Amino acid sequence: MVTFALWWGPYGGGRADDIFVAFGVDTRTFFGRVAAAASSPETDLSAVQRTELLTLCRRRLDRLDGTVQATRSGVSGSGLQVALERSGTPTRRPARTPSA
Repeated sequence: MVTFALWWGPYGGGRADDIFVAFGVDTRTFFGRVAAAASSPETDLSAVQRTELLTLCRRRLDRLDGTVQATRSGVSGSGLQVALERSGTPTRRPARTPSA
């Protein structure tokens, strides 16, 4: 799924029918799973790939939910948050403690 999303990312992430034929899931499920994988430190992605995938997933999920909002950092909304919560993926990183 991650490879498919990376390949089709520059073109919007792939069409819903192509996603269904390839993976047997709807678009919401697909981008939720890709977001969960991209959020996992165990997935072998560069920082750029990780950011691109999460941005792609956020845009597609928000478009499905109709919750797209403009922010300084790009596009934000609840679709990605909901998908990550459903997958059990932590949505916030632990606070960093200052080094001594």
